[in-house]
Amino acid sequence: MSDETDYSSSVIGLDRKKIKDFFLRKLPEMKEAVIDAIIEILPSVPHYQEENDHFTFRIIMGNGNPPMGWNRRIYDFSGDSLENLFKERVKACLKDVIHFCKSGCDLIIQQMPAREKAEMSIQVGVFQSDLGNAGETERALLEKGFLLIECVNRSKICINSHTSTGVSDHLLIRFDLDENEFSDNLQDKDLDSYPKGFWAGLFSQIKREVHGTICLFVDPSWKGNEDENFDAGKIVIEDYKEMQIKPDSMLDSQSYRDLYEQNFIRKMFISMLNYDGITVIDTSGCVRAFHCFVSIHRGKFTSGGARHRAYRALANLFKDNEYYKALYFQSQEGNIRFYHKFRVSPAFDSAVMDDSGDEQDNVKAVSPNADHVDAKTASLASAVNAGVTESSSIDETAPLSEFLNRLRDAHLGIDNFYNEPKPAEDLYNATLEMTDESWGRVNVERIVNVPLICLIGNSYGYSTNAEPFLKKILEKIPNSVWTIYLNNKCYEDSSLSSTLGSKNQESQWSKLMNETGPDDANAEKYVTDELAEHIKTVYKHVSKQFAEKFEEERNLWENLFKGY
Repeated sequence: MSDETDYSSSVIGLDRKKIKDFFLRKLPEMKEAVIDAIIEILPSVPHYQEENDHFTFRIIMGNGNPPMGWNRRIYDFSGDSLENLFKERVKACLKDVIHFCKSGCDLIIQQMPAREKAEMSIQVGVFQSDLGNAGETERALLEKGFLLIECVNRSKICINSHTSTGVSDHLLIRFDLDENEFSDNLQDKDLDSYPKGFWAGLFSQIKREVHGTICLFVDPSWKGNEDENFDAGKIVIEDYKEMQIKPDSMLDSQSYRDLYEQNFIRKMFISMLNYDGITVIDTSGCVRAFHCFVSIHRGKFTSGGARHRAYRALANLFKDNEYYKALYFQSQEGNIRFYHKFRVSPAFDSAVMDDSGDEQDNVKAVSPNADHVDAKTASLASAVNAGVTESSSIDETAPLSEFLNRLRDAHLGIDNFYNEPKPAEDLYNATLEMTDESWGRVNVERIVNVPLICLIGNSYGYSTNAEPFLKKILEKIPNSVWTIYLNNKCYEDSSLSSTLGSKNQESQWSKLMNETGPDDANAEKYVTDELAEHIKTVYKHVSKQFAEKFEEERNLWENLFKGY
């Protein structure tokens, strides 16, 4: 490759031949068995999984000793053993060493040349860069002819290197391309609109990675420094056009620099959402401000934590503020709400949110002409809301109602893992006194959904001390109640849909279906086979409903970012 590096031709799909040719061109002396083994593990670099651990790592590969940093050799092959190396054996060695990369180290493969009294050898180990020399270490590695293999995001890996004259020479591998698809076909000719599902996909990731946040969506004409609803501590981004979030298809080119910069902006945005205060983004996709705090008047919005009160206070300002378009709320306990106003059609003239309890009096409709939320709009809100509101009215006179209320309140409150065991035990003890007649009068939806949602937990996990009582409650529910529950589609509850968003919750669903136990048939099962079958049926319906509503959610995000 010439010094005038052609970025467009250096983007490929998972074409093993082209990848291998690049390795052989850069490291012609490297044993092919090692190169073949590296190519095999490339798709794992962005999201390697070791049991329950998920982490990314970088591969440093080259000839001779690396500069700076410290290096620990774990495997060393030379002489006859080097000649007899097989690709599978190399892969096994790499797998052993990758385990240590989850602590922030890099995987390093060095081919040491033959010297007097020493045979050529291949060393596999870990490399730790000096954080004080960040950037300098990478530059020195590239100058000495090493390859740096690192992820750009979950679907892209870049193999960085330098030419003999120090010019960047890299290969970008995109796993989201078909085999042999080249960059000539990458550019989206219609750059006026975001591709379908982009924002829904981004916020689906945010649901998984961010535990609690508030994001305000504003009109592009919003002026952050003049917004008096936030205190003086807000951080407004002056060059916000440099912070526009775009999908790859909207980039003017598909160079590694462009892709890396967009990945950086998205990560910064997610980091801002994890930061204290409210993050502001406009409907053209530009991040405008973060660390914003709204004034909360004394005597109003007193229930819930600070984030709940800030959400209610800010939502109450929508009616008289033409710049505010939508409000995304995600609590630490997993409660998600989406409050917005559209100017697209009459169907969107009302405030769209799933009201619950004390919020009904605090958050008013955006449009003074709207006296109801129509069914279509409500379903769109529920697709994003995935909150904790009950989808049917609560019968306070039904058996177990008071116990269910206490358990639900504990689950949604602060320190829920600590506070759930007592109401879970009380509910279980109450079921011991239930007769066939009293089971026939119970609120069927709540007796299943409340303990089930508590047992699945949130993105942090679940209350292990409440777990045995919750399992016993679900196992004690008669088949007659389960039949009514399924026939009446009581699983159509946004609270259940919200439990499909994290690894911990998915793992708990699997346990409840007895799908993650040891292969030993004699091993103790997590729940009874009868309950596992009921849970499988519920999971099937909830997953299908979640998939169907994703299209509605996608339409909601697309309408929001049309810019009005």
